[in-house]
Amino acid sequence: MHVPGRALRHWCVRDRAWRVEPGVFQVLVGPSAGRAALSGAMTAGEHGPR
Repeated sequence: MHVPGRALRHWCVRDRAWRVEPGVFQVLVGPSAGRAALSGAMTAGEHGPR
């Protein structure tokens, strides 16, 4: 598969940014994942030890 140089550079920059700043990746992955984790934590707290 032929990958244009521009796309290749884009992926390299994106990969480096992901490694340096994982928080950015988490934000890009979406609020849905964060919401699921948050709701899961709240549910665990509700059903956890008193």
